[in-house]
Amino acid sequence: EHWKTIGESCQEVVPAMFFSLMVITVSFLPIFTMQAQEGRMFSPLAFTATYAMAASAILAITLVPVMMGYFLRGKIIDEHKNPINRALHAIHGSALKIAMQSRSITLLVALGLLAVTYYPYSKLGSEFMPPLDEGSFLYMPTTMVHASIGEAMDVLSKQDIALSNIPEVDSVVGKIGRAETPLDPAPVSMIETVINYKPEYISDRNGHRVKFRYSRKTKDFVRDEFGMLIPDSHGRPFRQWRDHIKTPDDIWQEIVKAAQIKGTTSAPKLQPIAARIVMLQSGMRAPMGVKVKGPDLETIEKVGLQIEKYLKEVPSVEPDAVVADRIVGKPYLEI
Repeated sequence: EHWKTIGESCQEVVPAMFFSLMVITVSFLPIFTMQAQEGRMFSPLAFTATYAMAASAILAITLVPVMMGYFLRGKIIDEHKNPINRALHAIHGSALKIAMQSRSITLLVALGLLAVTYYPYSKLGSEFMPPLDEGSFLYMPTTMVHASIGEAMDVLSKQDIALSNIPEVDSVVGKIGRAETPLDPAPVSMIETVINYKPEYISDRNGHRVKFRYSRKTKDFVRDEFGMLIPDSHGRPFRQWRDHIKTPDDIWQEIVKAAQIKGTTSAPKLQPIAARIVMLQSGMRAPMGVKVKGPDLETIEKVGLQIEKYLKEVPSVEPDAVVADRIVGKPYLEI
């Protein structure tokens, strides 16, 4: 009798269980159709979830009934005598009865809820992965291709000093050339500088703005004998950016101006993590670029410089961010 009850119980829940798992699996079908970056990111998630649900379904009809037969002992309360089940049945029955009696109103409410979602849906961005504020920039200009290591080091030193003098910049770390790894094919002419900028306001570990003592008479923050700000819960947050700096884009413009050194190119706006993703995907050090193929290096560089000239004339393009790679004139060692 005990095993018979277990078998009947399993036969009762198996169809509903399989149907629910099928519904969940169908919801992953759009993920399987994704391509490019989104496909590489979310396809493993969809496959893993599908395999996990398939494994759980198999165990539910094979192992679980046997385990129930061995571990479910004693008197089992009837479903209709369980107060929790009775309450859930009462709520479900009442809601279903009201919905069926007022079919028109139910449909209108559902359509109304669907219509309400149109406005927020229309405001959603079309970009799959919007750029995040990493709190830092990656400035990647290039020197002339024939520049020596000494000249490149001199440019890097001057650039780091100029960038460090920007009040909003917290730290500057730059390098030239490649690291000791075959995965970094950067030439000596390529400069990579990580620039960490200060947050707009001084905050604590939880991201809350810290208030400091403020004098209404002098209209300035009060400092101690060491020139440090004095925390005060009744004070004001201390803004670390200058008045004309409103967004991180303004800080980037200051960086571009300060880093203008003769013999170097400008660079597109990049952030360290986003730049690595872009370079892994496209092989270019920019979110948007043009690849040129040709019969020889001279022709490729000539066409690249012409494209650079035309792109700088496009009204919606930042001229300083358009840079064609110089590939002719590099020193070679012939053996």
